[in-house]
Amino acid sequence: MDVEWIRNILTTKVEIKDKSLEKYINLDTPIKLGGLFANDYFGKEKINLIDRLIGHLMVPGHKGGDHLRTSSTMTGKYNTAFLLLMKAFEYINSKGMNPIETLIRAIENAAPREGITFMLVAGQRLLRQVDLSPLKRLDLVLRWIAQGTYMLSVQKNKKAYVALAEILIEASKKQPGSYLIDKKMELEKQAEASK
Repeated sequence: MDVEWIRNILTTKVEIKDKSLEKYINLDTPIKLGGLFANDYFGKEKINLIDRLIGHLMVPGHKGGDHLRTSSTMTGKYNTAFLLLMKAFEYINSKGMNPIETLIRAIENAAPREGITFMLVAGQRLLRQVDLSPLKRLDLVLRWIAQGTYMLSVQKNKKAYVALAEILIEASKKQPGSYLIDKKMELEKQAEASK
């Protein structure tokens, strides 16, 4: 893998069209901060977006109390997740698209504006619609990217980097049937039903 190509890709400047997410999509700080801002209040906004995505790719989430998957590329090793992301970026680049711009557009298109929360009303737990903060919107999309990547790679027997690249490309083009767009629509429908 060409180090100079990686450096050029990671330093690409992209205009962020969703102004509410602009403050939270950080591409300026160096990658691999290793929790430098972990103890700061709202320190996540200072961490590079690529680094946050790699963190989600290392462990793709939970199902019940256990990790959803913990083998192959999901071992919690930073370098494995970094190489997975770089291979996905190479795949996107081979399709004639800018990988960073594709990632940003996928996040903007898949970030839900409304969500649901549980409220205790007269001793009953009821679902209520809430507007999501930009940081929560970004966190949800990054989690969905990681979970969708591994779900598609296992179910459809694809390489993980191909699944990641296809998820990002489909979401950046707002294709119906895309994993990220479907998750967004599902959450917003639940929120609409909980008004």
